[in-house]
Parts: sequence; C-alpha cells; structure tokens
Amino acid sequence: MSEVTDIRPSAAGERSKNPLRPDRLDDVIGQLPARKLLNRAIDSAYARKEPLPHTLFVGPPGTGKTTLAQATANELGVSVYQLEAPVSVEQLLELREVMWGGDILFIDEIHMQASQDRRGSQSSMSPEVFYNVLEDRTIVSDGEVLPFARITVIGATTDEGMLPDPFLARFPLPARSELRIPYSPL
Repeated sequence: MSEVTDIRPSAAGERSKNPLRPDRLDDVIGQLPARKLLNRAIDSAYARKEPLPHTLFVGPPGTGKTTLAQATANELGVSVYQLEAPVSVEQLLELREVMWGGDILFIDEIHMQASQDRRGSQSSMSPEVFYNVLEDRTIVSDGEVLPFARITVIGATTDEGMLPDPFLARFPLPARSELRIPYSPL
C-alpha cells in the first residue's frame, strides 16, 4: 500500500521530471480516441463550470495512462495527486485537507481498490467509503461525516475485469488506451 507521504501534488507545468512526457493532450502521440474524448469532456466541464467527471483509463502497461492523466490536469489547470491503490482512509483524510475542488486524484492500479486481497496487501477500507468520496463528496471518520472537495478521480487499470459493476458505474468516462505506433514513411 502507498504511504501517505507518497501524495505528491504537481503544480501546472511541473507534472513530471521526465522531459519527454508531454504536457498537453495535443502533444500526446497516439491515443486519438482517448484524447478526443478527454478534450470533449474538458470543454464540457469548462462550459458547465464543474469538475471533470470521474474517468477510468484501461489499457496495457506502457500505453500512456499516467501521461494522459497528467496532461488532463495540465489542460484543466489543476493539481494532480498520484497514488497507487489501494488507497487507505488515512490517505483520503489527508487528501481532504489539501485538495481543492476540480483537482485530480490519479489512482494507478485502481483494480486493487476494489479487490480485498491482492498481491498480499489488504485494502484498509470498504468500497463504500470510496464510493462516498466519488458520489457524495463525503468521508466518514470517527462516526462523523466530513465534506470532501468536488475532485475528479482518474483511475488507471490494466485489468478492468477485476472491477465490480458498482465500481465501474461510478466512472462515467471510460477511456481505452491502445498501443498504436504512428506510421512514418522512410
């Protein structure tokens, strides 16, 4: 499980120390269907003055899911917090203190959030706690219901089949990542 200290906000324009990682969706090579979907969703979110809907990136390793999440945050001009699932209640309580409305919580290997026991690690919270953050923008701690900012959760998974239907239903934007090598004539 990720440590709470792994919560790393990134200011716009400083998403990655990798100089080869694109900052904008238009600079991402390949992933045209996912980029088009994200651009439309971003335009809609701006028009409605609402956060981006929760989004699920599905695809094989190395197809740009993290890059798409960071480029999306750049496009929106918001901070992105990146964790690996399973995310604990303690981590969510810490995030509650630092995240603002519209910020993005990127959860890699999100299928681990829905799984109770994978790779020897136990998820320290029930899926319902996570559902409350996604839907009701609240979190329960010590019997008290606390408000949570209107954030966008972007989940990334290589194994959509491990996610139960109630979990999938909370991610209205499913974007498939595909490995496509652009053709370039010699």
